[in-house]
Amino acid sequence: MAGAGVVAEALEQVSVPHILITPAKFLKWDDQDTAASSTYIVRVDPKGHVLYWKPEDYSKDTEVLELVTIRDVRFGSYAKSPKNAVVREALKSNASSEEECARIIERTVSVCYGPNFVDVSFTNFVASSISEAQEWGKSLLAIIGNLLDTNASPLRSLDRFFTRISVQTNQEGNIAAKTLVKCFASSKDDKKRAYDALQVVGLASGKKDTISMAEFTFEKFIDFYNRLCTRQDLDNIFAHLGVGKKPYLTVDQLVDFLNNTQRDPRLNEILYPYYNTARAQSIIEAYERSQDFVKKGYMSIEGLTKYLMSEDNLVITPERFIPVHQDMSAPLSHYFVNSSHNTYLTGHQFTGRSSVEIYRQVLLSGCRCIELDCWDGKTEEQEPIITHGMTLCTEVNFKVPNSITTSYFDGSIL
Repeated sequence: MAGAGVVAEALEQVSVPHILITPAKFLKWDDQDTAASSTYIVRVDPKGHVLYWKPEDYSKDTEVLELVTIRDVRFGSYAKSPKNAVVREALKSNASSEEECARIIERTVSVCYGPNFVDVSFTNFVASSISEAQEWGKSLLAIIGNLLDTNASPLRSLDRFFTRISVQTNQEGNIAAKTLVKCFASSKDDKKRAYDALQVVGLASGKKDTISMAEFTFEKFIDFYNRLCTRQDLDNIFAHLGVGKKPYLTVDQLVDFLNNTQRDPRLNEILYPYYNTARAQSIIEAYERSQDFVKKGYMSIEGLTKYLMSEDNLVITPERFIPVHQDMSAPLSHYFVNSSHNTYLTGHQFTGRSSVEIYRQVLLSGCRCIELDCWDGKTEEQEPIITHGMTLCTEVNFKVPNSITTSYFDGSIL
């Protein structure tokens, strides 16, 4: 790619604004849930892993949404309006006046999330004021889409999963053992293995038991996880390095493993020097839990597993995730452009559904060249439409209606 004078910036870990960590009271609605009159406590965990909410009266279980699945946050005139008449009436009942009723959309924060561009869903939160909705929306929008999180190490992903579990507590701050087991197992045999693993690591293991979050630490969670997910490949590494019956690697064996197994031999030796005893010992100190082993320069299989799953052992180095600012004054043909073909389609090119939402999703993902297949409409006015011509694909209007941001609450219909 063309461009001189590249300037790089290091990506920083997400810093969660205080307003998101502090529990806030919102009304919550979506067009499938008609209970829009309930008050929910909504917050983000301090590490920026999940957005979660529960009814103020604990009448329902906690719902959790991982921030890496959030694709957009919309507020103000861009927030969603309820299509379900029951939801609209339920929201109206919470307005103190007609004026407040008409401004409900301005107090809405719409969270768009999904596993891909097409399969997106919306959850909507109604704040007590417009200013709160704007501050919440801006703060949440600022911490999503971080490349360090979307390319997280297995250990950080497990930390995210642990956070997802740990926020699902009851009023006493405990989590049900069956809730934890359900996260890992569905069949009868797998559930038995999960309950047995809980017992082995010293946690409550009865089907009706609850686990105190004070004792259910991340280290305990890792112990539980390792009991469920055995690593035969690491056992083979230990055997290959000549450990024998010893439950550890010596610092010299670790150096041998790091240089001759893990290290890419094509790397520049000056920029990426070989490991020595001192560097291997620093790894042991960072990841080995047994202080006795640390003093002796030993690393257990648990310590090695933790190291291999950490940010220090990513397949792609974090330097590859930094934003790059380039000279954009060269002709367009000098650059690669992220483009989208048949942008409007969400599925099959002959019978698929067209959607306006998909345009927003591809632009948010980085596309800078999109396709608009314009055809004469089938109405008398022949207003232009976008569709895959001469097929059975559905169509969307080319023209955006003037009422696109008009509220349902003033009696109009989008």
